[in-house]
Amino acid sequence: MSEGTGTRDTANTDDAELRAELPGGMDPDAFHTAVISSGYPLQAVVARQLVEAGFEVWEEWAYTDEESGARRTLDVVGEWRPSATPHQTSGGVASTTLGLLVECKQSQHPYVFVEAVAPPAFRQFPPVTGLGTGLMTVQPATGDGTEWRWSSAPYEVKVPITQFLELLGHEFVTQPVVVSSFTKAIPKGKKVEMSGEEPYRALLLPLTKALDYYWSHHQEHAGGSAVLRLPIAVAVVDAPMVLVRASDHPVDAQPVRWVRAVVRRPLDQHYDRERWYTPEFDVVDIVHGSFFERYLSDFVKPYGAVFWDQLTQHQDCVLSVSVQIEGLVEGEGLPDNHLALARPTRH
Repeated sequence: MSEGTGTRDTANTDDAELRAELPGGMDPDAFHTAVISSGYPLQAVVARQLVEAGFEVWEEWAYTDEESGARRTLDVVGEWRPSATPHQTSGGVASTTLGLLVECKQSQHPYVFVEAVAPPAFRQFPPVTGLGTGLMTVQPATGDGTEWRWSSAPYEVKVPITQFLELLGHEFVTQPVVVSSFTKAIPKGKKVEMSGEEPYRALLLPLTKALDYYWSHHQEHAGGSAVLRLPIAVAVVDAPMVLVRASDHPVDAQPVRWVRAVVRRPLDQHYDRERWYTPEFDVVDIVHGSFFERYLSDFVKPYGAVFWDQLTQHQDCVLSVSVQIEGLVEGEGLPDNHLALARPTRH
C-alpha cells in the first residue's frame, strides 16, 4: 500500500507482472482486496506467531464434519507442550498438550459483540481429552483407606479435571468478557445493518465442528499412560471489534481485543454419543490479530504451565480418574484443601 493513503500503486513493476499473469479484465487491486479479505495473509501471520511461540503447527488442518461426513479444513492448528518429557509416577505416565484450533478472518466491517448478562460457569473449559470424559469421580473416604469398594461410599460427585486441579480461577479462564452473541455491522447507504448469520457460519460453526472432532479423536485413555490434550477454539480476526455492554444507557459500546463466545448446543446433542459425555455449550475465544501474540504469551502458555505443574503434583489422583476425599460432605462441594486430602481410589 502507498504509505499514508491506504491505496496501492498499480503502476509498479510487481503489478505489471501480476496484471500479465491474471485473466484478462481482472483488476490487480480487486485481486489483492479479495486475497486480503479471504484471511489468507492473516493465516500466515498467525501460523508464524505460533511457531515463534514454540507451537508445532499444521496449516489447512483437515477434519471430518460428523454431521455430513464431509472433509473440511481449519486454517491453523498449533500444539504446545509445557514439558517435552512425560512425567512418571507409580500411578503411570502423563504428558500435556495445549491444542489451539484457529480460524482466521479479515474484514473492514466491525464485529459487534453483546455482553452476556448471565454467563455460564466454565467448569469444563478448556476440556481435557485423554482421560475418558474428562470428569473425575469423587467420593468420601471410607474406612482406613486400605480397601475400597464401590458399594461402600454413600454417594459420589463428578468433577472436571480442571476444577479438581483448582484452575477455574486462573486469569486465562476469568479475564475475557463473555458474550452471548455477535453480529457484523455492514453499511447500507447511510444506514448500518446487522448480520448474525455470516459470522456464525464463517467462524463459530467450523470451529465448534473442528473442536468436536479433535476432542473425540484424542479421547481414548491407554492403560497407565495418558496424553492429556486441552483443545482451545480461537477465531483470530483482523477487523474492528466492538463490545456492547449491559447498561441502563441505550448503547454502551467500546473497542475490545478479546472476548469469549458461548455457543449453545441443541438439547439432543448434550449426550450425542453413547460412550462420552458432551457439554451443554462450546467455547470460542475471539481475538484481534494485534492481540494474538499477547494472548499466547500472557494467557494461554501460562495456563498450560500451571496445568502441567498441578498435574504432576497430583498425577496419581488424576490418572486414577476417581478419588476419595476425607471430610467430603454431600451437597457442600469440595473442601477448600481437597487436593491435600484426596487419595487415588484403590480397586
